[in-house]
Amino acid sequence: MLFVLSEMFILPQLLLILVLVICFLSASDFSPNVNDYNAYGLKIAANNLILVEAQNDLDWFNIQLAPYTDDVTKNDERGCFLGYNDSSWYVYTIALGKNQSTYSFFFVGEMIGLDEDEKLPNRTFVGFINYNGSLDAIDCDDFILAKTYVTGAFTHQEQLVMTTDPLGSVAYGFSDLFTFSYTASTNNLTVQQNNSPSPSTPFLPYAVDYDGSHGIIAGFLKNDQNSRIKYNTTVILFTIDASTAAVTPITSWRYPMNGTTWQAGQTNAGADKNDPKFDILITVQFTLPNSYTIGGVRIGLSAPGKNKSSTAILQDLGFSQTFNQSGGILGQDVRITLQLTKVINNTNPLITGDDEALSGIWIGSFLVNYDESFMTNTSYLNAPPKTSTNLTLTISETPYYILNEQSPIARLPEIIYHDFLYITMIIGMFVLIFVIAEVMILPCVSWLIRKCRRNADDKYRTDSSHQSVADPDDAYSSIYDSNRQQSSKHKHNSAVVNNVTSLQRQQYTLNQYANRIEDDSQQLPTMWNRQAYL
Repeated sequence: MLFVLSEMFILPQLLLILVLVICFLSASDFSPNVNDYNAYGLKIAANNLILVEAQNDLDWFNIQLAPYTDDVTKNDERGCFLGYNDSSWYVYTIALGKNQSTYSFFFVGEMIGLDEDEKLPNRTFVGFINYNGSLDAIDCDDFILAKTYVTGAFTHQEQLVMTTDPLGSVAYGFSDLFTFSYTASTNNLTVQQNNSPSPSTPFLPYAVDYDGSHGIIAGFLKNDQNSRIKYNTTVILFTIDASTAAVTPITSWRYPMNGTTWQAGQTNAGADKNDPKFDILITVQFTLPNSYTIGGVRIGLSAPGKNKSSTAILQDLGFSQTFNQSGGILGQDVRITLQLTKVINNTNPLITGDDEALSGIWIGSFLVNYDESFMTNTSYLNAPPKTSTNLTLTISETPYYILNEQSPIARLPEIIYHDFLYITMIIGMFVLIFVIAEVMILPCVSWLIRKCRRNADDKYRTDSSHQSVADPDDAYSSIYDSNRQQSSKHKHNSAVVNNVTSLQRQQYTLNQYANRIEDDSQQLPTMWNRQAYL
């Protein structure tokens, strides 16, 4: 009997202990792996102004301001490590505006150490950090942090994503239990306590993007309990009201889970828990039909000239300039400044006392900010829709003008005097050339000619002299022999006559040579005496 009573007393205690163990095992606190930078969302974001990384293992934001460089020293000078406001923070994701002009960013996260299944207020926090300091020397104390909490009581959120408008002014958050909008300028957080992207069916958001007017959110829709596929991949096109955080679905698209896709055998079981295999990345890229973009613009001014008087002339005005940017299209708000400068040409008269001649023209110079006036196709599609392009042209006159003064090099009397000097100089040059030719050039040429001719005559005379010296001896010998023969027998008369004739011819030749060359007259008598002697 005692044994039966003991068993009856012990059995309820065992059941109570078992229930307590089961409750203890089922209840758990939120304790994420802070070293996993891919868990629960994107921990890094960047645009052309700022780069931010949430480092949950170190409890700070790693912030880097543009311009970005590979120089570690310069990066350190333009970077800061901004600590979390609470060591219990776990940042899910960071959001930046694509076209924002401020050095700021949004962040969203959840408190660590809270029971995941218990509905608690102030579990989810949303914040905004803005830099108000100098961009030349970065001061980390000039980063201003503003934060707020979701005051409604909610359980732990496994899926919590956030995005912002292109200007980075309003952040939008989505979970499976609520949506919110957070306006940075007023630090106002508005929460919508339902799953507004899919009110009738539980929807687990994994990725979102927003262009300022429309957004796309991707995630998993829960199926019926009896379905083999537990969750379907779904993309929803929506709009959201920043004042109420209410989402209006426009259309949705489900990824086909049939035999033609690689996911045909996937059930997506476990998509309600954070797992890298279910991560989704999505980017909005709208294609607007019947939209015709403008690649550039050409601006110019033209006007006919006008004669104010016989001495004042306004020239024709006609100039233009084309503005375009490689890879860009004309933006929706273009501002161009045209500055006009007067250019006056003042021509002084040739004759003193005559009127001056004035002519003028406008010269224009354009000023345009290409970064503001042109944008890429993606930026154009993401910009707020407009039905027209606003072109603002500001025309102004520069406070200065250009005066070009033209004066004659010389007046009329000076020109006549210079012409007279020039003609006199030309005549003098001709006289000088004539004198040089008569005094120096021609005598030198004559002397060279005589010199060359004298050398030729000396050679000829030398040869003739040798011949003449030999011939008288022969003649004398012949005469002597003939005289001897004549005295003896009076023979060979014809030979004597021939010799005499030869001497006469030779003498005649020498006389001609003497008459031709007068300078050699002193040497010829010797030869003539010898011939006379002969």
